[in-house]
Amino acid sequence: MEPDAAAGAACPSPGVEARAPSATGPADVLTADAAASAASAASTAASTATSKDTGAAAAVAAADAADAAAGGGGVIVAGLCCLDLLLHDATPPASPEAIASYTGATYVAGGGAPNTATSLAGLGVAAAVVGAIGGDGHGREIEGQLAAAGVDTAGLVVMSAGGPNGGGGSGRSRNTALAIVPVFVSGGRGCYVDLGANALLDGATLSAAATAAAAAAAATRTPPPAAFHVAYPHLLPRLQGADLAASLAAVRAALPAALLSVDVNGVSSPDAVVPVLPPAALEGVALLHANLDEALLITDAPSAAAGTTTAGGRGFGGGDNTGAPSPPPHPLLARPDRPTEATVTGEDLAALAAWFHVRGVGVVAITLGAAGAYVAAHPDDAVGAATTGGRLAAAAGAAVYPAYAASGAVNGTGAGDAFAAGLLAAAVAEPRGGGGSASRTSQRRG
Repeated sequence: MEPDAAAGAACPSPGVEARAPSATGPADVLTADAAASAASAASTAASTATSKDTGAAAAVAAADAADAAAGGGGVIVAGLCCLDLLLHDATPPASPEAIASYTGATYVAGGGAPNTATSLAGLGVAAAVVGAIGGDGHGREIEGQLAAAGVDTAGLVVMSAGGPNGGGGSGRSRNTALAIVPVFVSGGRGCYVDLGANALLDGATLSAAATAAAAAAAATRTPPPAAFHVAYPHLLPRLQGADLAASLAAVRAALPAALLSVDVNGVSSPDAVVPVLPPAALEGVALLHANLDEALLITDAPSAAAGTTTAGGRGFGGGDNTGAPSPPPHPLLARPDRPTEATVTGEDLAALAAWFHVRGVGVVAITLGAAGAYVAAHPDDAVGAATTGGRLAAAAGAAVYPAYAASGAVNGTGAGDAFAAGLLAAAVAEPRGGGGSASRTSQRRG
């Protein structure tokens, strides 16, 4: 459900080093040998949804990351799950009442958790999904598609009206989330979603999954999951604010060596963000992905900056992080010329990344649409090493990575999730040094 496609000509932001995607990618902020995985995954997602050459594109993506992913730990992906009903070649209605057309429809397992897990599996990384579905046909469709893609679905929980698997509820199953996604002929898309069972996904479910994974690894004497990724917590009412902070702490306790990653795709209101991402939740997160608008909204948080709370009664200085000072308004938001993907500068991006770094995030990835992605490592090597389990290269710095050009009509649904998957695939890869997969990737793209 992510429209953040890396499509079009590259347009690096001024003031930041730009790097060619064929030789390096956002991954080399983490290890030199994990080159181009994220850029390749995002490019593939942007092109495969509507391209007739989907098999070749998927093969390129898998080949790009095969060496980097081999030998690395797997990834648990938790978060929003829904079934996407894609309406292809849709025409935008002239008015809310106008009849609009489309040609063909496809059901696709979507939402941040299935999208990211499927992309990871396509990149050769063992992936398991943790999420909430209903006991209905839509839920079975999601489970079947994920299993067919090679994703472990044991963490999918069927929710009743009162909780998981009928516990404490009336026994009436909650419906699986369904998103209606018209993919317009112009390349954009709409999205109408009923979040359904996602409303009941909570920290106990995430903690149980992490604990079970740790126990299974110990019993089988195999490596535990190398990363635990949380997708779209702002859309999950039981995984926000203090609840999210407690959930991440429980995951850390169960999987102390796992890299923690958070994706905030779809943030649309500062008032909604304030209780979702308090400093207590951000501290210790290794990877955080947002697009430019989302990063601006998160760092704005005007209600918290003014010392007030949201409608839910929780803010940065409120019940979610008692005693912590409220952050000041972000200077970029006070400017009359709010940055856009076309106008944002390197200094702007560095200021956004610094807001997250000071709150303990190890690596910040801000996607910029056709302009590519800005990836910045924490300036303190000790913090970067602590959050990433030693995977972050010393003095990694920051750079803008230009986007790959996408050919033909582009359906960007899931592109940002694929970007996150590529970044995770690179992060969990065993560092082997040298040119490795990066040089072979360049030769394959030739």
